[in-house]
Amino acid sequence: MSYTVAGYFLPPLLSRFWRAFPGITVRLHEYARDAIEYSLMSGSVDAAVMLVSNLHDRRSIRSRLLLRSPRRLWACANHPLLRKDTVRLADLASEPFLMLTVDEAERSAMRYWQSTPHVPNVIFRTISVEAVRSMVATGMGITILSDMVYRPWSLEGHRIDLKTLDDTVHTMDVGLAWKNKANLSPAARAFCEFVALAYPGPEPVHFD
Repeated sequence: MSYTVAGYFLPPLLSRFWRAFPGITVRLHEYARDAIEYSLMSGSVDAAVMLVSNLHDRRSIRSRLLLRSPRRLWACANHPLLRKDTVRLADLASEPFLMLTVDEAERSAMRYWQSTPHVPNVIFRTISVEAVRSMVATGMGITILSDMVYRPWSLEGHRIDLKTLDDTVHTMDVGLAWKNKANLSPAARAFCEFVALAYPGPEPVHFD
């Protein structure tokens, strides 16, 4: 699994799987995206739950979308941007911006900024979601992050509010990934099928 998935998505799902299949032992590993892809291709990992929006090798690795999480503006309570009828990336360019870098978040952010003539005024880069949360809540800056990692309160008890942007900002997509044409063991197949059933899609998926 990737870092963001480990902290904000997988634990409840994994707990349900363990209760449903007590005889299966799951060995967990937290890797960066490139290490996950390498491990799937080498066969050292059966399946991964990761940000499939970042998946590089889409020919050799298959994936199934589980959750599409919108990215929105985070700002402290009563921030002037929250009172605007519409907010675009152009409105954010002069604001102090807090850039999360974990799980290739900065690369993802620059994809939507590069579709505009503007660049974010980054005052701090960090791998810590909690650092970004606290700094936004105390009014040090703003950020754009997904709803999946959103919490309305910082650790210090300060409020964080959301605003949907009127520019196109792509979603953060969480999915299941496995090697194309992999010969999954019965245990690994049970895990993949359980995850897919927990987040049903419009079409059935076959793990082969």
